[in-house]
Amino acid sequence: MNIGLITYQIEKSPGGVGVLVQNLVENIIQLDKQNTYYLLHYMKSNNKIYGKNEILYRYYRYLPAMFSDSWYLYKHSDRFDVVHRFSPGGFIFKVKSKIVIGVNDLFLYKAYPFNRSSKIYLGRALNRSSLMKADAIIAISQFTKEEILDTFPVDEKKVHVVYCAPNNLIKRSEMGKDMVSSKYGTASKYILFVSTIEPRKNLLNLIRAYEILRERYFIDESLVVVGKKGWGYEKTLTYIERSPSKNSIKLIGYVPTTDLGSLYSHASLFVYPSFMEGFGIPPLEAMKCGCPTLTSNTSSLPEVIGYPDMMFDPYDVNEIANKCFAILKDPKVRNDNIEKGLKNVKRFSWRKSAEQIINIYHALQ
Repeated sequence: MNIGLITYQIEKSPGGVGVLVQNLVENIIQLDKQNTYYLLHYMKSNNKIYGKNEILYRYYRYLPAMFSDSWYLYKHSDRFDVVHRFSPGGFIFKVKSKIVIGVNDLFLYKAYPFNRSSKIYLGRALNRSSLMKADAIIAISQFTKEEILDTFPVDEKKVHVVYCAPNNLIKRSEMGKDMVSSKYGTASKYILFVSTIEPRKNLLNLIRAYEILRERYFIDESLVVVGKKGWGYEKTLTYIERSPSKNSIKLIGYVPTTDLGSLYSHASLFVYPSFMEGFGIPPLEAMKCGCPTLTSNTSSLPEVIGYPDMMFDPYDVNEIANKCFAILKDPKVRNDNIEKGLKNVKRFSWRKSAEQIINIYHALQ
């Protein structure tokens, strides 16, 4: 079969869905020698993944990206037996190929208090349209699958759960603590947060818990925030500016994958307080690097993390603070957390996920 993989998220969202696309595509191409793969995107790139069978299509600047790939596929409708888009949308025009669509979450469809309420209606309509056309839908967690089935009248047999996995990060030996401190200005001891700064990620409650840790428990650790500014970040940054702990909060911004492993490895604790996640890769990355990890207990995270004692109520800042303090000050609790994390992360593999997707392609023949 000739299979088209729409890969523009690798360039457009290198810290988000791009991580998923990069890892899955690498493994699919490496494993499957039976089919021929074409990688479709619109931004020139030096990424080695495009070394073979790259298709660079025209991007229509003032329209959503899904229009550009939809128009290309319409004009070349007979070229592919299967086309896989790793996020909903696209396929605005009719195509002859089988359609596979990945769903990371249904954030746009839910009336969460931390969701954007405006300018999402067109996206909802186009995403719904593409999912209804799909021959196979890939959900990144059982939670996401259940959300799909609750939201759209699709056949359950078309929806497949394929987990994500942690990145292959460079470990502690590649960048020592002094090098991390010199490059990013981190203190010798720090709590780490890695995610986009937006309301859904709940950095605000982590900062409030951090203030409790400093005022009630007198901890020495700073709080290091890794991630780009997303929508609605202003409220969080304003809060930091007024916080009595602001001098101990370090905003680093985006960090390349080559350095992220070292930041995880040298952290005293990694905290992921997100309100809602379709999966949640950063906690697994932290676990893989041997970093103590705590996450919220909502959406897909219990499914991914596995251990209730590694989770907290993301709305309860006192619980967040207390669980953090237990790990920071009790070596037994810390070591138990690390051991559970290292055990848990073994459940996930990009290779295994790629094998599942290849089997889905074959079933569409």
